[in-house]
Amino acid sequence: MIRQIQSLAWEVPSPSHFILHLPDRADSVEVFFAGDCWLLFLDHGGDISTRAFPNRDEAMALVAEAFYKQEVAQ
Repeated sequence: MIRQIQSLAWEVPSPSHFILHLPDRADSVEVFFAGDCWLLFLDHGGDISTRAFPNRDEAMALVAEAFYKQEVAQ
């Protein structure tokens, strides 16, 4: 299933797992529930980064803000 959240199209394989495929790149951003927090997982060409958030909305807002800043810079 695909859901529009914060103006971004997220693939939703389950209610606790969201995947954003970055356009024109093999990279992806994932937000998922890890039992006691929500994790943002970024695979940037094999360079993996993670960050914990208290809720899903904060993680997705950070991703949306990054996309907005990138659009403004272009």
